[in-house]
Amino acid sequence: MELVQALTAESFATYSALGAALIIPTVEILRAHLLKNLQGVLVVALSVAVGAAYGALGSLVGFLDGGLAAAAGFGAWAGVLASGANKYVDGLAKKS
Repeated sequence: MELVQALTAESFATYSALGAALIIPTVEILRAHLLKNLQGVLVVALSVAVGAAYGALGSLVGFLDGGLAAAAGFGAWAGVLASGANKYVDGLAKKS
């Protein structure tokens, strides 16, 4: 069963956003419970790593087509997007 059958610009944006929506809470849970002192560029690296892991997992279970490396790359890109969203949300929280 392939979830992503044709990677058009629209599906790329949609699935990247969905991936980011999974990565953000995962990173925040990891930061809250295991990596309490993680900050800065290391948060971005964690987001990319979590995204790559989710992408690889998606490939292994058949949700993403194109091979393990392509799926991990796709997930890593979603991690980049997620890290930007995390920084934006953190900035809003600090202003409040």
